[in-house]
Amino acid sequence: MKDYSFPILKIIAVGMLVLSACAGPAWLTNTALLFVPALFFVQGYFFRTEYRDHERDYIKQKLRRIYVPFVGWSLLFILLHNVFYATGIIGRTGMPEQGAYLPYDINEWCERTWGICLGMTGFDRCLCEFYWVFRALLVSALLFLGLNKLAGLLLPGKSDSIRVGSVALGCLGLLAWMTACSLSVPIIPDGGYREIYATLLMSLGYLYRRHVAELQPRLVLSIASAGIVALFACLWPSSLTESASLTSMLCLLLPACAGFILLHNISRVLAQQDNSLRRALIYAGERWFYVLAFSLLACKLSGMVILLCKGLPWRALRQFPTLGGAEIGYGWTALHWLIGMSLPLLIVWGWNRLDRKYDLSPENCLRYTLTGIVITAKCLYLLIKRLGKALWGGFIGFFTGLIDIVHASNPKDE
Repeated sequence: MKDYSFPILKIIAVGMLVLSACAGPAWLTNTALLFVPALFFVQGYFFRTEYRDHERDYIKQKLRRIYVPFVGWSLLFILLHNVFYATGIIGRTGMPEQGAYLPYDINEWCERTWGICLGMTGFDRCLCEFYWVFRALLVSALLFLGLNKLAGLLLPGKSDSIRVGSVALGCLGLLAWMTACSLSVPIIPDGGYREIYATLLMSLGYLYRRHVAELQPRLVLSIASAGIVALFACLWPSSLTESASLTSMLCLLLPACAGFILLHNISRVLAQQDNSLRRALIYAGERWFYVLAFSLLACKLSGMVILLCKGLPWRALRQFPTLGGAEIGYGWTALHWLIGMSLPLLIVWGWNRLDRKYDLSPENCLRYTLTGIVITAKCLYLLIKRLGKALWGGFIGFFTGLIDIVHASNPKDE
C-alpha cells in the first residue's frame, strides 16, 4: 500500500516556504524556514541502492522531473517579465538583485535564457524567488549519487549506512571549510553552499529511512522536535541562504533534523485518517511543484485585494516578495498564504478537468490554438467589415445631407 505521508509532508514543507514569503512577523518567518530542509530529507529518504549501478536511469529521472519543468517555467516568466513590469506587478521596490526589476532587452533575455538552460540560474527573481529549490534538488541528487559511488570505491565491503554516513561527514566538513574561509564552488551558481548542504540533508534522510524504527516513542520525539525548532527559531534563527557563517551553518542542522522528524510524524498521523483534509493534502502534495513554481505570482492577486481594502496606490503591489508587513498589518499574511497555496492548485484542477473532457495533449492544444486564431481572425474581419459599412454609410449620408442643404439654399432656385 502506498505511503501517503510523504506527499503530505512535501506540501506542508512547501507551505512553510510560501509562508516565509507572506510578509509575516519575524518569529513566524524564522520558524517556517526551519521546515524547508525537509524537502531534501525526503529526496534522500527515497534514494535506492540500485541507483548506484543504474545511474543513467536515475539521472534521466531527475532531469525529467526537475530540470525540464524548471526550464519551461523559467523561460515563461522571463518572456512575461516586461508584461508584468508594464502592468506594475513588479517594479523598483525592494528587489534583492540589482536590476532584476527593470525591463529586459534582447541581450539580457538571451543571457538569462543561456543561464537557465545551462546553469539553472538567471531566472526572474521578482516572481521566481523559490526556484533555487529546483536547482538545489537536482544538483544535490547528482552530487549525492557521485559521492555514494566514490564512497563505495573507497570503502569496499562496508555497509550502506557507513558509506552514506561518510558522505554526510564529508559534506559537513566541506561546509565547515567553506563557511570558515568564505569559499565557494566556481562551477555551481551562487557558490554551491545550498547544494552541498542539501546533499548533507539527503544523506541524513537516507540514514533516517534505515533507522526510523529505532526512533521511538514518536510522541515524545515529536514534542522534543517541536521544542528544538521553537528554541532555535527564537534564539538562533537560520535558513538555507546562498551563503552563511559557520555559526549559522551549524545552527541549522539540528532544527532541520527536528523539523523533518516533526513533519514526518504529523504526516503519518494525517495519512492514517479518512477524511476530506487527508484527500486534499494528498492531492496538493502530489502537485507541490506547481505551488512552488507559481505561488509568488498568485500572491500578487491577494496583494490586489489588500490594495482595494486599504486604499493603497497600485505601485505598492511591487513590494517584494509580497505586499504586507507591520505597517499594513500581519493579518494579511493568512490571505497571502491561502491564495498562494490554493490558486495554483485550482488552476491545475481546472486544467485536468478540461483535459479529461477535451484531451489537451500538445497536438490538440496547438490545433485548438490555431482554430482559435482562425475564428478570431474571422470575427475581426466581420467586425471590421460591418464597421466599415457603417462608417461608409454615415459618410455618404453626411455628404448627401450636406448637398441637400446646399441645393435648398441656392439663390437661383429662389
